[in-house]
Amino acid sequence: SSLLVTCVDNEQEQPSRFIRAIGFVMEEDAAPNLVGQGGQGGDLSGKTVAGSPAPVMSLPAPSQGDLNIVTVIGELRRAAQSEEYGAESKQLLDVLQQAGIPAAQRQRWFDAKVPVNQETEREFSVSVSPSSVENLLACPLRGFLSGMGGERKDGGEAASIGTLIHSLAERFPDGGEAVLLEAFEDEWNATFGDPRSSTVARIGYENARQLVMNLAEYLHRLPASTMTEQRVSVPFDDRVTLNATIDRIHIDEENKAHVFDFKTGSRITVKESADHPQMQLYQWALTKLYEMGSPQGYQTESAELIYLRYPWSSRESSRRIQPALTEQSRARAEQRIRVAASVLCGKDFPARPSEQTCRLCQFATSCPAQPQGEMFS
Repeated sequence: SSLLVTCVDNEQEQPSRFIRAIGFVMEEDAAPNLVGQGGQGGDLSGKTVAGSPAPVMSLPAPSQGDLNIVTVIGELRRAAQSEEYGAESKQLLDVLQQAGIPAAQRQRWFDAKVPVNQETEREFSVSVSPSSVENLLACPLRGFLSGMGGERKDGGEAASIGTLIHSLAERFPDGGEAVLLEAFEDEWNATFGDPRSSTVARIGYENARQLVMNLAEYLHRLPASTMTEQRVSVPFDDRVTLNATIDRIHIDEENKAHVFDFKTGSRITVKESADHPQMQLYQWALTKLYEMGSPQGYQTESAELIYLRYPWSSRESSRRIQPALTEQSRARAEQRIRVAASVLCGKDFPARPSEQTCRLCQFATSCPAQPQGEMFS
C-alpha cells in the first residue's frame, strides 16, 4: 500500500505544518540523499533518505489535466474567439447546448452576462451596521460579498470560538464562572468535539476555556447597572439606517453612557482605538437617539474594547478606550456611514487589497486583485 499526499502551491496556501510533523521530508531537502529510483509527480515508491525509508513530499508538479466536459466547453469557448476555429467551435457549442449539457448553457457563463447599466446610484433604502461599514470601507468588494451572504459561516475555529464566547455573554449576562464554564463545556463538545482527541484540540480547548474565565471575571467586575446586548436602529437619512447590537452599556451617575465591546481576536493599538470605526458608530448611534428623544439614547462618555485574551489584572493591556465623540469625530462617523451607503447603492465594488484585509478573506477566488481571481478582472 502507499500514501499520496497532495497540496496546493500558491501564494495564499502552504502545505500543512503537520506534513513534517508526521515524518515527511520535503523533496528539496532530501534530494542530495535520495537512494533508489523514485517516480515523478508525487510517486514516492522506492525513495529513501540516507539509506533509511522515509516518505518524501515531492515538489509541486503540473497535473496531467484529465479531460472532462467542462474543460472541453472551456476550450471550445476560447477557440470560438479565433478566426481559424471560430465557426466550427460555435457549431459544436450549439450542439452541446441543444443536447442539454448544463455547462454549455449560455446563462451559466458569468462573463457572457450583460452588465447592468447604471450611471448613477440606485435609489432604494439600505441598512448598515458598524461592522459592515468598517468592511465596506476597508474593501468594498469583500464588504459587499459578505453582506450578500457569501461568507462561509464556518469561518474557521477562531471565528467559531468568537461566536461561542459572545453567545455565552448574551445568554448569561450576570456571568458566574461556574455557570459559564458549564455552558462552555456543552457548547464546545457539540461544536468541536472531544478536546482529548488530539494535542491541537486540547490546546484550542484550553485557550477558549481561558477566554471564558476572563469573560466571567469581567462580567463580575463591570458595574451592576450595565445593560446587555442592546439592539438599536437609527435613521441616518431618508434611505439609510444604522442597526447595531452593543455588548454592554453602563450608565454612570451623570446619566452618560460607557460602551463596552468584547473581542476575542488580536488587539489594536492605542492610537487606532481613538478612531476605531465600530466604537465611533456605537457612540454616534446612542448620541443620535438621545437627540431624537428616544429612551434608548444617551450622551456618551467613552467606548471601550475589552480583549478577553487578557485577564482583568492586566487591564492596561486588555483595554482600548475611545473618548467621547467630538464635533470632528462625529462628522467622521457620519461620513463613514455616508460613504458605505454610497458603495452599496453604487454600481462598482472595487477590491482594495491590503495585508490586513486580504489575510483571512474568503473571496480570493472572486477577487481581481488576487491571482486566483484574475478571471474576474
